[in-house]
Amino acid sequence: MTIRYDRRQVKTKQQLLQALLTCIEHKGLDHVTVTDIANEADLNRGTFYLHYQDVRHMVQQIMNEKIYMLTELIKQVDPYEHGQYADQDLPYPKIVAILEELSADRQFYTTILGAKGDPSYILQVKKILTDALYNKFELHIPGNSSAHVPTHYLLAYMTSAAVGMILYWLENDLPETPSEIGAMIMNIANHGLIVSAGLREKPQSHK
Repeated sequence: MTIRYDRRQVKTKQQLLQALLTCIEHKGLDHVTVTDIANEADLNRGTFYLHYQDVRHMVQQIMNEKIYMLTELIKQVDPYEHGQYADQDLPYPKIVAILEELSADRQFYTTILGAKGDPSYILQVKKILTDALYNKFELHIPGNSSAHVPTHYLLAYMTSAAVGMILYWLENDLPETPSEIGAMIMNIANHGLIVSAGLREKPQSHK
């Protein structure tokens, strides 16, 4: 009975999520009501309130779940491994795994973070990425290093650029695979904008 009930709950929440996204696409998040979602999902309002307090609470709860999943994937990133793949101009598999997760939830992210959603959620995603990356990389970038830009500026630049690039990819119907986008991100991170744009040759490897 418990398993059946849990499955029913999962199915109901999926119905509500799909209804939410459809309503946002039609009306914009600020104008979506609980009644709109319940009607679109072909459920009653009472069923909605079994799971969420209101529309904003629903969106935030789902965002929290998605961000938790992304954070868990980011925790798997290893700066040393990342560097090894970068040296070979190969996409880092653990970054590709994050991109695969994002592509699987493409409709959610493009709707919630898009023009009819709420751009403030982009700040939440950026903060999570920045905090996670900082915790990962700060121990590997000593304060007296030869870096020309302080770490906090580097990470702010990296996360803003990565989020912008990934959103563009999602909004344009995933024209590249997660591995291809991962390779592009790796190329820019490893060689910089000027080399990635073809305005300067890549430095020759000394291996």
